[in-house]
Amino acid sequence: MPGTTHWQIAQHASGHWMSSRSVLGVVSLFALQMRFMGGRIAAPAIAGQFHHQGQNLAARVQPRIEAALLVAGIITPLALAVPGWHALAGASAAVSGVLALIRLGRWRLWALRGRADPCCLSVGCAWLAVVQLALGESVAGGRLGLAAVHVTTVGASGMPSFNVMATF
Repeated sequence: MPGTTHWQIAQHASGHWMSSRSVLGVVSLFALQMRFMGGRIAAPAIAGQFHHQGQNLAARVQPRIEAALLVAGIITPLALAVPGWHALAGASAAVSGVLALIRLGRWRLWALRGRADPCCLSVGCAWLAVVQLALGESVAGGRLGLAAVHVTTVGASGMPSFNVMATF
């Protein structure tokens, strides 16, 4: 089956509505883990560069945003598992995307000078935030948004992974 992805195989193997939703739920949990770990890797790198520039990053740790990201990130796969809760799943995915963009904006990347790696790490965070917004829109609209599976697993995870391996 050239060109067939794992979710397509799972969908056709079981023929059950839950197979596509379960793949989205698992990928949503993966996205949650990436958002959480992305903040643990990028924020110290960004704060360190600000320190070298003689500045301070006040929004290094953002506990309220992090907590809201965790809550929204847990609601998304749970709501995906329940038929008829697509609006809640879409809203929580979109909220995750908005919160991730707010966190990213508070890191003030535009003020960094002299090092590209913190910005490159943040590209993966931005990619993931945009994917969550797109997933939220598609799921809330009643579509499963399975393209988000590929974009999340390859794009949003590949960019930060490549940067971590290339810079550290």
